[in-house]
Amino acid sequence: MTIRNAIPTGTVTMLFTDIEGSTRLLKQLGERYGDLLADHRRLLRAAFAAHGGREMDTQGDAFFVAFARARNAVEAAVDAQRALAGHEWPEGVKCRVRMGLHTGEPSVAEEGYHGIGLHRGHEDQLHVQIGLLGWFSVFATPGGFIVGALNCGSYNTENTQSSNFAEFCDPKIDREIARARSLQTNDPEAASLEWAKIDRNLTWQAPWVPYANAEVIEVRSSRVGNYQYNPQWGTLLDQLWVH
Repeated sequence: MTIRNAIPTGTVTMLFTDIEGSTRLLKQLGERYGDLLADHRRLLRAAFAAHGGREMDTQGDAFFVAFARARNAVEAAVDAQRALAGHEWPEGVKCRVRMGLHTGEPSVAEEGYHGIGLHRGHEDQLHVQIGLLGWFSVFATPGGFIVGALNCGSYNTENTQSSNFAEFCDPKIDREIARARSLQTNDPEAASLEWAKIDRNLTWQAPWVPYANAEVIEVRSSRVGNYQYNPQWGTLLDQLWVH
């Protein structure tokens, strides 16, 4: 069987990894760095295999793995990071691994993939790939969330604390955002339709991929009365009484 026949084709999600600060770890651990590298490879390979990853290349502390589905690649990356975080490393060091994901349609040759998407994937390792941000009801309109996180004005390559960590900027969507905001005060119904259109366009471009939805569970004693819950503020403590 040739490589061409054994690897995912069409739309493929490529996962690239390498150990952060590997030279520093090598100097610190000396010969024990080999143990760290072996454990790192074992943990990552187990996570990749569990989600159907096809290992394309391994060099030093780096992996290149292909997945037929983006969801599988994300889940593999999350499981790999959890395994790394829960492992006991030599001399108590931290083994942090950078991971980059890129979805594209690379060309396939006998030796594997090639194309611009493959090179972009390597570059993506230098940027945030998995982040935590949520949309809560504290935002009165979609603009309160989208404008700060997914518009060109919030994209700043010099600011590592920018909320636009997807580094997303689409002038067309920016124009749609400006229109929705202009309608918000005098015609909220039309603004809602415009925000829905923006939401569909953002979903299509997928600068972010939703991975989890939070669910709140509150447990209260039978001695507590007048329990009231607000979707925005949670339990209204000033309304409770206790037997």
